[in-house]
Amino acid sequence: MPAKGVNLKYAFTYSEKTQWDQAEWKTFDSLITIGPKRTLAVQGEDILIATISKIKEGKAEVFIMAEVIYIDDFSPGKNRITQIRARLNVDIADGYSFGFTPDHNCTDDDCQK
Repeated sequence: MPAKGVNLKYAFTYSEKTQWDQAEWKTFDSLITIGPKRTLAVQGEDILIATISKIKEGKAEVFIMAEVIYIDDFSPGKNRITQIRARLNVDIADGYSFGFTPDHNCTDDDCQK
């Protein structure tokens, strides 16, 4: 089913303690429709070497976060929601990965209000 009336906001954040409600969110200006198995790419931001060093030392965190509100044909007239929050992990050998956090990785009624 296509997702209709998609309203997307996303944030690429850096801070020592990044909270969901403190992020500077970017949004798309208009509602769009996304077909099944289609993707929607968003632009990230540069990460400074100094920030990478702070992540390795455990003094900073970088998150990529998104919230999508949409309507699908299975539940017309009802807004659906999906939230995603991933943290950038960097080890002392400069290896990196993204890990999902326990909060704000959810759909519909499982999402925090």
